Amino acid sequence: MALRLSKPIHLAAIDAGSNAFRLIVARVHSTDEWEVVKSVRAPVRLGHSAFTSGKFDRKTLRDATAAFREFRRIMDRQGVAAYRAVTTSAAREAANRHVLIERIHHEAKIDLEVISGEEEARLVRVATLRALRNSEPPRFILDLGGGSLELSELRKGVLQNSVGLPLGTVRLMEAFHSEGVIHEHCANDIRLHVLSVLQSSLANRPRCSTALAVACGGNAETLATLAPGPRM
Repeated sequence: MALRLSKPIHLAAIDAGSNAFRLIVARVHSTDEWEVVKSVRAPVRLGHSAFTSGKFDRKTLRDATAAFREFRRIMDRQGVAAYRAVTTSAAREAANRHVLIERIHHEAKIDLEVISGEEEARLVRVATLRALRNSEPPRFILDLGGGSLELSELRKGVLQNSVGLPLGTVRLMEAFHSEGVIHEHCANDIRLHVLSVLQSSLANRPRCSTALAVACGGNAETLATLAPGPRM
């Protein structure tokens, strides 16, 4: 049973991903009723240089801090009562992630949390199952980010297996020095690499003749616009 609030409150979520940052502010009426009142995307590529050099460069730190200052201004204007700000694969691997966290705390007054791959996958599962609560639960959930590919296998909505793979789009672009148009020889190299990682990491692959799979994240949204199909 949904718990209704005496008056609506504004809550915010920030995802500082490896490819872009996103802020969403929602007006919450109850535990089961809310609407998005503000959605902002900041094109900060946190994974740039982090996946090859192992640390954030100066420009990335400046851009990230500026984006969070703008997020703070928006949150203040919207009267946000509480928030959660998380960062994922690039920050997990960057040796100087503490610099990013301290700058954002000092300049934007936002506490940024570096979450594990397991927590990242859990949040995606919770959101996906909530969005599809009136439909058949998916057998697989794939979250394709800039730094990693998080795979979850479920049976009747219950988690069976979860694995995180280093197959994010920014990571691959950095590793294969690809920017802009991807030429066929480079695309073939990337395909072989992805196949190799999948085969070595998924030794006990589930065998399903048909199964519902859900792909999440900005990369999946872009792929859906490039190769559109029926909408659920």
